[in-house]
Amino acid sequence: MNRFVSFGLTVLVFVFSQITVGNSIECYTCQSETDSECAAGTPDPKYLTNCSSLKGGPQFIACRKIENYVDFQVLDQKPTKRIIRQCAKDVDTDRPCYYRAGFGGRANVCDCFESKCNYASTLINSVITTAVCVFAVFIFL
Repeated sequence: MNRFVSFGLTVLVFVFSQITVGNSIECYTCQSETDSECAAGTPDPKYLTNCSSLKGGPQFIACRKIENYVDFQVLDQKPTKRIIRQCAKDVDTDRPCYYRAGFGGRANVCDCFESKCNYASTLINSVITTAVCVFAVFIFL
């Protein structure tokens, strides 16, 4: 009986840790090309934006971080790395991170679904929460 209760509590903690309450999401919105502080591991809170206040606000369901690399000079763009943080509408929930490449550049794009989640380690909180819950299940079974 004790193990059953422990297992049930572990499942409840996991479920509630994955829920985002409310209709709006807050994301960091900035570009390192125009503001070097945007490239910091965790950007300054001044970059936080309530996505519902933007045009099309209710459609924003996630935060996005893009690491954009220009590998060699193309059309007056020198080789560089840029960080873009933004609110996101069109997301693939089955693939929160993906990689794109083309002539002269490439991009790592990650979407996340909690407020303020598009900082340095985009999905680290969800991964840690999931790992702790899985570990707890094995301990209590």
